[in-house]
Amino acid sequence: MKECDPGSNFPLVLVQQKQHDTHELYYNYPTIQVSASALEASAVVHAYNFRANVTSRLYWEVGMHLLNSQVTLQLAALGERAYTIQGKQRGNLNVLDVQVGPGDYTVALRRPSSHGEKCGIFSLQGLLEPISLMSESANSGEILQKGITTCPESADGDVLPPKIYASKGQTRGGGELHVDADGHFMKRFRNVVFKLSKESSEVSPEYDRVELAVIEDSLLHLSFLYRA
Repeated sequence: MKECDPGSNFPLVLVQQKQHDTHELYYNYPTIQVSASALEASAVVHAYNFRANVTSRLYWEVGMHLLNSQVTLQLAALGERAYTIQGKQRGNLNVLDVQVGPGDYTVALRRPSSHGEKCGIFSLQGLLEPISLMSESANSGEILQKGITTCPESADGDVLPPKIYASKGQTRGGGELHVDADGHFMKRFRNVVFKLSKESSEVSPEYDRVELAVIEDSLLHLSFLYRA
């Protein structure tokens, strides 16, 4: 492959591809060239800032077409509620798929641990979609999880929330999952994707974390069903 332009990088300004609602954002870049100099310049190759006006699903995926130029995603909440979430590796894609409340966020593309001397070629997609527009399975269908090839059902699976609130009054937008007025919460999450253990994941295993807020001491019952 030929050398890239030394200044080639991810899009400096994202252009919205389509829009069904004033609160919805969607971006799609199937082929992006990134120069080796950009990949090695700093830990963060590029970053995009977003503001969610209502509780939304935030979905981002970045894929590589050259295995020696892997880029990963990191979501950071800005302001008083600062926290970070790392993207998961699914096949040839690194994916962020989380529910976020109203607020300001940044999605950073972090450089690969190793890189070559030529271009890195990537695909990039992003979706910020209000939960009011989602289907019952919490998946709009606008973006398919292309990195999952061995589990076709998972493309229609539920997304685990980062937090379940103690009451509707404590949520940030009213649409987040919360305990009801009687102090009860029960929900079945279907077809949630968990990465199988591999040698590379034993040192830094992947996991999902859900924060559960309750008003008083409660009985928590969890059940898991795995089908081979």
